Amino acid sequence: MMAIAIASSIALTMTMVSLAIGVRDSTRDVLDRVNADIYVLPEGLNPLFRDLQKFDQGAIVMREIMGSPYPPDRISPRLKDSIFLSVDGSAPIEVLSTGIIPEQEADFGQFDTIEGSWFVTGGDPFREHYRSTGSVDEALMTGDIMLSRDLAGRLGLSPGQKIDVSPAPDIEPISYTVSGIYVDILSGTSEEVLLHLGEIQFLKGYLERDTLTEILLGYSDKGASSSFLIWSEGDSFRYRDIVDVHSKKDILGEIYQFTDIVSAFSMIVITVTLLVAVLFTSTVMMISTHQKAGDLAVLRALGMTRPGMIAFNLKRSLAISITGGVAGTGIGLLINGLLNDVLIGSIGGIPTYFRLFSVNWSVLMLTFMIVLFMGIATGAFPAITSSLVSPVSALRRVR
Repeated sequence: MMAIAIASSIALTMTMVSLAIGVRDSTRDVLDRVNADIYVLPEGLNPLFRDLQKFDQGAIVMREIMGSPYPPDRISPRLKDSIFLSVDGSAPIEVLSTGIIPEQEADFGQFDTIEGSWFVTGGDPFREHYRSTGSVDEALMTGDIMLSRDLAGRLGLSPGQKIDVSPAPDIEPISYTVSGIYVDILSGTSEEVLLHLGEIQFLKGYLERDTLTEILLGYSDKGASSSFLIWSEGDSFRYRDIVDVHSKKDILGEIYQFTDIVSAFSMIVITVTLLVAVLFTSTVMMISTHQKAGDLAVLRALGMTRPGMIAFNLKRSLAISITGGVAGTGIGLLINGLLNDVLIGSIGGIPTYFRLFSVNWSVLMLTFMIVLFMGIATGAFPAITSSLVSPVSALRRVR
């Protein structure tokens, strides 16, 4: 019973602590992989819960940013919207599309090509032509499209094959060629596609307004990144009222606020659980020591010293604690693995490598320290009290 109580405490401790560490470390890993220092988003949009909200005049916002005293070394505008796909005349299906400028997006690490090649055309000739002349030349459309791994598997397509793209089911589609298959480290298993930014802007009717969903900025000098944040909040940035600017540090700060709450709650639960476990096991140890008073008295009569008797009782307590600790660690690892598989599989938009519950060396060291603490705490008082009883008094208790 004592080992079960300790195992339950350890398993609960590992699960609670692993949640805070897993969310924090996985989010930092995601942001590091994307490799963007600044995110420019529509005003009021939480960077952790992005939807299809958009802002117009993307080109002039970008010019304002590039003309600032702290222009980024890397910049990539994006547009998210839905389009309709069909294969060989099949019924069109609606999927999420992200419009990008391939050569600018290559400086960031969100999209990883796993089959075929990155876009055949690195730039965005359709968009560039419209930006310079103000006229639309459909002959400049590249016809390149990238499919996410899950979508390619669903449609049975591979690089080099054709797919029809349309902004709506009742509009004549345009034939595209699959350049490659990719994985989005943010959306994980989502069924999505990548298109040239200008082409999706044209398909959706945003080309004239140059509508965007977000702009990613990268800085080699982190000091310039911080200075840009300060500049973007002042009167010099004319478009501060339609966009919000977030740094990677800001986004992580929001995550850390959540994990700090989880950690604080965890400490309350863990403290109460450990106190109950210590009191329970200590009481059981007291009863067990009282029942073995005769055996202990004989050992004292044979010459065992008080320090030796304390050590003897502590060894018993530590053995029980270590047994419960090993069992609790195993149970905690199993629970964390099951929760990761179930939750990540049931919550959409979470990357498959994201670990909501993460066990690292700090968690294992904390678990080990808790096991030692419980072993000493539950055995110390019974061990000391039993060592103070004289052999004659102990033998009188035996019937």
